[in-house]
Amino acid sequence: MEGRDRFDPECAIWKRLPLHPQPRPLESLASYLTRLGEANGLSSLAELDALAGAPLSGPGALLAPDFPPPSYGGLAQLTGCPEARLKSTTFLHLGQRFGRARHPLTLHRFLEGSLASCLRYCPACLTTQSTPAYSLTWRFLALPGCAAHGSALLDSCGHCGSALPLLPRAPRLAGCPACGGDMRTCAAARLSAEAMQIAARRTRDLEFLLSCPTPGAMGSEAVDIGKQFVALRQQRRLTITEAAHRMGGEEQVVLAIEYGSRFKQATFGEYLRYADAFDCSLQEIFTQDRVHPPCSLPRETEEQVLTQVEEAIRRLQAAGLPVLSGTIGELVGRSVRDLHTYPRVSTVLNRCKLERGRQTVRLDRQREEELVQQVEQAIQQVEFLGKPVTQLRVCAMVGMTYQWLIQYPRVKAILLPIASTRPENVTRRLRREDQKLLEQAEQVIRQLESWGEPVSPGRICELMGISRERLSTHPRLKALVDQYHENSPESRERTREREAELVKRVETVIAQLASSGEPVTQRRVCKRVGLSQRFLERYPRVKALLAKCKGKRTRSRRHTRQQEQELLERMDQAIKELEASQEPVLPRTVGMMIQLPFQRIDDYPRLKARFQHILDEYQQSQEWQRQRREEEFAARLQEAIYTREAQGKAITHNALLKMACFSKTEARKYPRVQTILAQYATNSG
Repeated sequence: MEGRDRFDPECAIWKRLPLHPQPRPLESLASYLTRLGEANGLSSLAELDALAGAPLSGPGALLAPDFPPPSYGGLAQLTGCPEARLKSTTFLHLGQRFGRARHPLTLHRFLEGSLASCLRYCPACLTTQSTPAYSLTWRFLALPGCAAHGSALLDSCGHCGSALPLLPRAPRLAGCPACGGDMRTCAAARLSAEAMQIAARRTRDLEFLLSCPTPGAMGSEAVDIGKQFVALRQQRRLTITEAAHRMGGEEQVVLAIEYGSRFKQATFGEYLRYADAFDCSLQEIFTQDRVHPPCSLPRETEEQVLTQVEEAIRRLQAAGLPVLSGTIGELVGRSVRDLHTYPRVSTVLNRCKLERGRQTVRLDRQREEELVQQVEQAIQQVEFLGKPVTQLRVCAMVGMTYQWLIQYPRVKAILLPIASTRPENVTRRLRREDQKLLEQAEQVIRQLESWGEPVSPGRICELMGISRERLSTHPRLKALVDQYHENSPESRERTREREAELVKRVETVIAQLASSGEPVTQRRVCKRVGLSQRFLERYPRVKALLAKCKGKRTRSRRHTRQQEQELLERMDQAIKELEASQEPVLPRTVGMMIQLPFQRIDDYPRLKARFQHILDEYQQSQEWQRQRREEEFAARLQEAIYTREAQGKAITHNALLKMACFSKTEARKYPRVQTILAQYATNSG
């Protein structure tokens, strides 16, 4: 999609397709594109996209077919069909009637849960048509079947049972892409009498809503439908709670339908269910005269409204919910301003508001008293345990944060003085920690000396589990460890003494082996001394003595080959386990599973070559994944460009990255994405 530009009529291969049938009434866009491709003998719908210069069947259309595309490109010129008529093949007009067609995401959310993800069809309708076509009304799950033939809609092939795509790769109508069977010969079940009534009502509603509205009615219908529902509910003497119960939904849904809401917008399915609750169709609500607006209803007496308000207050108190004027108005089905027009009702609401304020103050004072007691008990408990009294420890024992506790003045007055003793507490804690580390270091030094290993600062810190940087925060510990630095006089003297001692031990062992007639080898000498050859060779004089011995430590070739074969078998088993668990096959992971130190990998040439092969394959897969991500990001970026152009908005880096859902840091990783972004401005300024 990187090189796909906007359609230029002068550069088109064809000015018009050889065969260009026009869309039928209420035919879906997916059906029309498939019918065009089949009539002109195209092998795939991608060819039609290339001719039109727009992604009509691209990734975006596959995810949301029959939604208005960002651009129709040259489809209108190729087919001789006005773009306004092409829009009638999508859900655009339905969204306009409800005021949800301003942005693609808004229309998607409005129709969420109302559309079928696969093709639904009526075999009888396909049979009676000269050229088969799919109706846009069949996409809606609320439509149980075909009202004209009294049969249920099928959502799979009647021959093989496979689901049917809305946009097939090969354009063919009335044919199953899986088995090639004719969908017109499939058998459909008959609808019951009740289902027939529902199908007839739904068909009338959908045909009305999907038809093009009059230009002057678009905005007014979207606003007035909520008022019509309010008038209908109040005409039935129903509260919002009762209407929600009839609908089988929540009160917030009813409020969103009637008055609109910033936090929740009703979906198309919820509008249908709300209309069914009043045994009324959406077409009747849209087309009926506005002769019964809420203001024309007979005004209820003050006594009736007062009874409703008192009942709402009792229900809120029984449910343990706060008694607020807005909540009471929602339950009664009236605005707060309307309720205040009744003097006695206004007095009740003001009394509830005053009582609410008193209760809040009373609860806050009670809560402050409880927290004061908890903080004092926590301080006493910390002192009893002999620990430093700190704000952090007190807050932890109370179970609340410091920022929350200091909102209460009396609690804050108790916690603030604790901060004055903090330096003393910190000093005492550091002193105890310093003494503990000093004792631990002395123990590690004695242990190293007993093992016969050299004592160095790095070795001490390693066994203690601390870093070299941490030594600077403990002066006494640092002074002790610095005595064993390699360049210090004390360390050099200890090394010389240790070396002289080892030289005597090695010479004694060599003399014993020679006197007993045994071969003097490095392996035997190290075994008699009780230390490894690697450790002994740290001392130059000892290393010179070992070099004079015969038979340096080598491995038998036969033994090495056997070990290499065993490691290869274990390596194959480890790779199979990783592949079975769908984990990446990495050299380090395989080495850990077969317990092979990478320092010894040079001893096994075949094993080393196998590890190199694994590394090369992993690097190739990483490069392939990087290229695939780059193509995916470039496609998403191009889709965002088409959308901004269709909306007539400025194309900037920030807008494109936001619509494509990736950050600037990710974009810098991919050259193709950078090339696309370089064509546009950095920001709107």
